[in-house]
Amino acid sequence: MLILLSGMLLLFDTVGYAQERCWTLEECIAHAYQQNIEIKTQELAVAEKRLSLSESKWSYAPELSASTGRVLDPTTYDFVENQTVSGNNASVGVSLPLFSGLRNHYNLQRAKLDLRSSLLAVETTRRSVRLNVTARYLEVLCAEETIRDAEQVVSELEVQAGKTERMVEARKVTMADLLQIRSQ
Repeated sequence: MLILLSGMLLLFDTVGYAQERCWTLEECIAHAYQQNIEIKTQELAVAEKRLSLSESKWSYAPELSASTGRVLDPTTYDFVENQTVSGNNASVGVSLPLFSGLRNHYNLQRAKLDLRSSLLAVETTRRSVRLNVTARYLEVLCAEETIRDAEQVVSELEVQAGKTERMVEARKVTMADLLQIRSQ
């Protein structure tokens, strides 16, 4: 839809309705890249795949946890922090998986491939948009050329019709010849 809209804007530009300047092909392509929803969606998917890859890399790190316990005050039955009522709990834990069936390795490889696939999908969509915009741009240029040719033919036919009218008045050609030119 955006491609069709930019093509129509270019067509209206030559007629003088929509804009005061002509867009170049590269400007049209850049505008389509910025506004295309498919490209934006796929770029967001790339960002998501980058996060997944980062998470996969962090799965090799040991898990570290620390906590300080809250104590229940027996007189008020409220949780109390950082006060010694009848005791205080603190704990630190570290866990490092020794072997998990190469799960982390395969998850990391899958995340790398998913990211690469997403990057290729973005590039494929960009190329498709580029081709579509270029095709529409060329269609607009051809339409402009066709309009210029038609205007030139019309002006030539008007001149020829004027000459033929004078020749009909002088009775050198028939009215059928004039009607034939007017029909063109």
